[in-house]
Amino acid sequence: MIWVCYSASHKEETYMTTAYKLCLIGVFFLVLNSCANPINRVTYQRYYQAGFVAEQEGQYELAKMNYYRALVNVRMGNLEPQRHAAAAYSYGRMLGILCDHKNAELMLTEALKYDKETSGPTHMALFELALLKYDREEYAEAVSYFGQAIPIVDKEEFIGTDPGQFVAYFTLYARALQEIGRAEEGKSFSIRAEELAKKYPDAKPRAGLTPYMKNCAKPDSSGDAVAPTSKRSDSQPKEQ
Repeated sequence: MIWVCYSASHKEETYMTTAYKLCLIGVFFLVLNSCANPINRVTYQRYYQAGFVAEQEGQYELAKMNYYRALVNVRMGNLEPQRHAAAAYSYGRMLGILCDHKNAELMLTEALKYDKETSGPTHMALFELALLKYDREEYAEAVSYFGQAIPIVDKEEFIGTDPGQFVAYFTLYARALQEIGRAEEGKSFSIRAEELAKKYPDAKPRAGLTPYMKNCAKPDSSGDAVAPTSKRSDSQPKEQ
Protein backbone atom coordinates (compact mmCIF):
# COMPACT_ATOMS: atom_id res chain seq x y z
CA MET A 1 0.00 0.00 0.00
CA ILE A 2 2.74 2.47 0.99
CA TRP A 3 4.87 1.59 -2.05
CA VAL A 4 1.93 2.20 -4.38
CA CYS A 5 1.33 5.61 -2.79
CA TYR A 6 5.00 6.50 -3.06
CA SER A 7 5.01 5.62 -6.77
CA ALA A 8 1.85 7.59 -7.43
CA SER A 9 3.20 10.64 -5.67
CA HIS A 10 6.05 10.89 -8.14
CA LYS A 11 3.96 10.66 -11.25
CA GLU A 12 3.09 14.31 -11.11
CA GLU A 13 4.90 16.72 -8.81
CA THR A 14 2.64 19.70 -9.42
CA TYR A 15 -0.47 18.18 -7.82
CA MET A 16 -1.73 15.05 -6.04
CA THR A 17 -3.22 12.59 -8.43
CA THR A 18 -6.50 10.88 -7.73
CA ALA A 19 -4.65 7.62 -7.26
CA TYR A 20 -2.43 9.20 -4.61
CA LYS A 21 -5.42 10.63 -2.75
CA LEU A 22 -7.06 7.24 -2.76
CA CYS A 23 -3.88 5.69 -1.46
CA LEU A 24 -3.69 8.19 1.37
CA ILE A 25 -7.28 7.38 2.32
CA GLY A 26 -6.43 3.68 2.26
CA VAL A 27 -3.36 4.21 4.45
CA PHE A 28 -5.43 6.31 6.87
CA PHE A 29 -7.96 3.52 7.38
CA LEU A 30 -5.20 0.91 7.56
CA VAL A 31 -3.49 2.84 10.37
CA LEU A 32 -6.82 3.50 12.07
CA ASN A 33 -7.69 -0.19 12.04
CA SER A 34 -4.27 -1.20 13.35
CA CYS A 35 -4.50 1.02 16.46
CA ALA A 36 -6.72 0.70 19.48
CA ASN A 37 -9.60 3.16 19.23
CA PRO A 38 -10.04 5.21 22.45
CA ILE A 39 -13.74 5.74 21.75
CA ASN A 40 -14.31 1.99 21.53
CA ARG A 41 -12.30 1.51 24.72
CA VAL A 42 -14.53 3.87 26.68
CA THR A 43 -17.66 2.31 25.20
CA TYR A 44 -16.34 -1.17 25.97
CA GLN A 45 -15.76 -0.24 29.60
CA ARG A 46 -19.25 1.21 29.93
CA TYR A 47 -20.94 -1.86 28.50
CA TYR A 48 -18.72 -4.30 30.39
CA GLN A 49 -19.46 -2.59 33.71
CA ALA A 50 -23.17 -2.58 32.91
CA GLY A 51 -22.97 -6.28 32.13
CA PHE A 52 -21.22 -6.99 35.41
CA VAL A 53 -23.84 -5.09 37.43
CA ALA A 54 -26.70 -6.86 35.63
CA GLU A 55 -25.04 -10.24 36.22
CA GLN A 56 -24.69 -9.55 39.95
CA GLU A 57 -28.40 -8.75 40.04
CA GLY A 58 -29.29 -11.97 38.24
CA GLN A 59 -30.47 -10.14 35.12
CA TYR A 60 -28.74 -12.53 32.76
CA GLU A 61 -30.42 -11.41 29.54
CA LEU A 62 -29.43 -7.83 30.21
CA ALA A 63 -25.94 -8.92 31.20
CA LYS A 64 -25.62 -10.94 27.99
CA MET A 65 -26.66 -7.96 25.88
CA ASN A 66 -24.14 -5.65 27.54
CA TYR A 67 -21.28 -8.15 27.42
CA TYR A 68 -22.05 -8.70 23.74
CA ARG A 69 -21.84 -4.97 23.06
CA ALA A 70 -18.58 -4.84 24.99
CA LEU A 71 -17.23 -7.62 22.76
CA VAL A 72 -18.37 -5.80 19.62
CA ASN A 73 -16.43 -2.71 20.71
CA VAL A 74 -13.36 -4.79 21.47
CA ARG A 75 -13.43 -6.13 17.94
CA MET A 76 -14.31 -2.86 16.22
CA GLY A 77 -11.74 -0.88 18.16
CA ASN A 78 -8.97 -3.46 17.87
CA LEU A 79 -8.55 -3.33 21.65
CA GLU A 80 -6.07 -5.27 23.73
CA PRO A 81 -6.33 -9.07 23.72
CA GLN A 82 -6.82 -9.04 27.50
CA ARG A 83 -10.05 -7.07 27.02
CA HIS A 84 -11.05 -9.41 24.22
CA ALA A 85 -10.55 -12.37 26.55
CA ALA A 86 -12.57 -10.73 29.33
CA ALA A 87 -15.49 -9.83 27.07
CA ALA A 88 -15.62 -13.25 25.37
CA TYR A 89 -15.39 -15.00 28.75
CA SER A 90 -18.22 -13.03 30.34
CA TYR A 91 -20.42 -13.17 27.24
CA GLY A 92 -19.82 -16.92 26.97
CA ARG A 93 -20.86 -17.51 30.56
CA MET A 94 -24.11 -15.61 30.08
CA LEU A 95 -24.85 -17.56 26.90
CA GLY A 96 -24.35 -20.75 28.87
CA ILE A 97 -26.61 -19.69 31.71
CA LEU A 98 -29.27 -18.88 29.11
CA CYS A 99 -28.88 -22.35 27.57
CA ASP A 100 -27.06 -21.42 24.36
CA HIS A 101 -24.36 -23.94 25.15
CA LYS A 102 -22.91 -24.22 21.66
CA ASN A 103 -22.09 -20.53 21.42
CA ALA A 104 -21.09 -20.44 25.07
CA GLU A 105 -18.40 -23.00 24.30
CA LEU A 106 -17.25 -20.99 21.27
CA MET A 107 -16.91 -17.81 23.31
CA LEU A 108 -15.13 -19.49 26.22
CA THR A 109 -12.75 -21.13 23.76
CA GLU A 110 -12.12 -17.73 22.20
CA ALA A 111 -11.37 -16.29 25.64
CA LEU A 112 -8.96 -19.15 26.28
CA LYS A 113 -7.19 -18.45 22.99
CA TYR A 114 -6.52 -14.82 23.87
CA ASP A 115 -5.45 -15.68 27.42
CA LYS A 116 -2.96 -18.21 26.05
CA GLU A 117 -1.55 -15.62 23.66
CA THR A 118 -1.00 -13.10 26.46
CA SER A 119 -0.06 -15.44 29.32
CA GLY A 120 -3.36 -14.53 30.94
CA PRO A 121 -5.41 -16.47 33.52
CA THR A 122 -6.16 -19.46 31.29
CA HIS A 123 -7.54 -21.43 34.24
CA MET A 124 -10.66 -19.24 34.32
CA ALA A 125 -11.93 -20.24 30.87
CA LEU A 126 -10.76 -23.83 31.40
CA PHE A 127 -12.78 -24.18 34.60
CA GLU A 128 -15.86 -22.70 32.93
CA LEU A 129 -15.53 -25.12 30.02
CA ALA A 130 -15.16 -27.95 32.53
CA LEU A 131 -18.33 -26.88 34.37
CA LEU A 132 -20.23 -26.50 31.12
CA LYS A 133 -19.24 -29.97 29.98
CA TYR A 134 -19.94 -31.48 33.40
CA ASP A 135 -23.43 -30.01 33.51
CA ARG A 136 -24.11 -31.34 30.03
CA GLU A 137 -22.93 -34.76 31.23
CA GLU A 138 -20.10 -34.74 28.72
CA TYR A 139 -17.76 -36.11 31.33
CA ALA A 140 -14.76 -37.06 29.22
CA GLU A 141 -14.43 -33.47 28.01
CA ALA A 142 -15.07 -32.15 31.53
CA VAL A 143 -12.21 -34.32 32.79
CA SER A 144 -9.94 -32.95 30.07
CA TYR A 145 -10.66 -29.33 31.01
CA PHE A 146 -10.42 -29.95 34.77
CA GLY A 147 -7.17 -31.78 34.14
CA GLN A 148 -5.74 -28.74 32.36
CA ALA A 149 -7.06 -26.13 34.79
CA ILE A 150 -6.27 -27.62 38.19
CA PRO A 151 -2.47 -27.90 37.81
CA ILE A 152 -2.28 -24.20 36.92
CA VAL A 153 -3.69 -23.09 40.29
CA ASP A 154 -3.04 -26.11 42.52
CA LYS A 155 -0.97 -24.04 44.92
CA GLU A 156 -1.61 -22.97 48.47
CA GLU A 157 -1.59 -19.27 47.61
CA PHE A 158 -4.49 -19.85 45.23
CA ILE A 159 -6.41 -22.43 47.25
CA GLY A 160 -6.22 -20.37 50.43
CA THR A 161 -7.86 -17.36 48.80
CA ASP A 162 -11.03 -19.27 47.88
CA PRO A 163 -11.05 -22.76 49.44
CA GLY A 164 -14.77 -23.23 48.81
CA GLN A 165 -14.18 -22.94 45.08
CA PHE A 166 -11.52 -25.62 45.18
CA VAL A 167 -13.68 -27.94 47.27
CA ALA A 168 -16.21 -27.71 44.45
CA TYR A 169 -13.65 -28.18 41.68
CA PHE A 170 -11.98 -31.19 43.34
CA THR A 171 -15.36 -32.78 44.06
CA LEU A 172 -16.67 -32.35 40.53
CA TYR A 173 -13.41 -33.53 39.00
CA ALA A 174 -13.57 -36.68 41.11
CA ARG A 175 -17.17 -37.32 40.09
CA ALA A 176 -16.40 -36.77 36.41
CA LEU A 177 -13.51 -39.22 36.61
CA GLN A 178 -15.81 -41.74 38.23
CA GLU A 179 -18.38 -41.28 35.47
CA ILE A 180 -15.84 -42.30 32.82
CA GLY A 181 -14.56 -45.32 34.70
CA ARG A 182 -11.52 -43.73 36.33
CA ALA A 183 -12.75 -43.79 39.92
CA GLU A 184 -9.34 -44.70 41.33
CA GLU A 185 -7.86 -41.51 39.92
CA GLY A 186 -10.76 -39.56 41.35
CA LYS A 187 -10.27 -40.82 44.90
CA SER A 188 -7.31 -38.57 45.58
CA PHE A 189 -9.37 -35.51 44.61
CA SER A 190 -12.31 -36.68 46.72
CA ILE A 191 -9.96 -36.97 49.68
CA ARG A 192 -8.48 -33.54 49.01
CA ALA A 193 -11.96 -32.04 48.81
CA GLU A 194 -12.91 -33.61 52.14
CA GLU A 195 -9.72 -32.44 53.83
CA LEU A 196 -10.17 -28.93 52.49
CA ALA A 197 -13.80 -28.84 53.62
CA LYS A 198 -12.73 -29.87 57.14
CA LYS A 199 -10.01 -27.25 57.20
CA TYR A 200 -12.44 -24.54 56.02
CA PRO A 201 -15.85 -25.80 57.26
CA ASP A 202 -17.73 -22.59 56.45
CA ALA A 203 -16.13 -21.93 53.09
CA LYS A 204 -18.36 -21.44 50.07
CA PRO A 205 -17.28 -20.53 46.53
CA ARG A 206 -16.99 -16.75 46.67
CA ALA A 207 -18.27 -16.21 43.16
CA GLY A 208 -20.43 -19.30 43.04
CA LEU A 209 -20.42 -21.79 40.20
CA THR A 210 -21.97 -20.79 36.89
CA PRO A 211 -25.37 -22.56 36.67
CA TYR A 212 -25.18 -23.90 33.14
CA MET A 213 -28.11 -26.32 33.38
CA LYS A 214 -30.17 -24.84 36.20
CA ASN A 215 -32.73 -23.25 33.89
CA CYS A 216 -32.30 -25.49 30.86
CA ALA A 217 -34.51 -28.40 29.89
CA LYS A 218 -32.69 -31.39 28.48
CA PRO A 219 -34.11 -34.16 26.28
CA ASP A 220 -34.79 -37.57 27.75
CA SER A 221 -34.07 -40.80 25.89
CA SER A 222 -37.17 -40.29 23.72
CA GLY A 223 -36.09 -36.80 22.70
CA ASP A 224 -38.80 -35.05 24.70
CA ALA A 225 -37.84 -32.21 27.01
CA VAL A 226 -37.80 -32.88 30.72
CA ALA A 227 -37.52 -30.58 33.71
CA PRO A 228 -34.27 -28.64 34.20
CA THR A 229 -31.69 -30.52 36.24
CA SER A 230 -28.14 -30.14 37.42
CA LYS A 231 -26.08 -33.00 38.75
CA ARG A 232 -23.93 -30.62 40.76
CA SER A 233 -26.59 -28.93 42.85
CA ASP A 234 -24.49 -30.04 45.81
CA SER A 235 -20.82 -29.65 44.99
CA GLN A 236 -19.67 -30.46 48.49
CA PRO A 237 -17.96 -33.81 49.08
CA LYS A 238 -20.30 -36.66 49.86
CA GLU A 239 -20.36 -38.17 53.31
CA GLN A 240 -18.48 -41.44 53.38
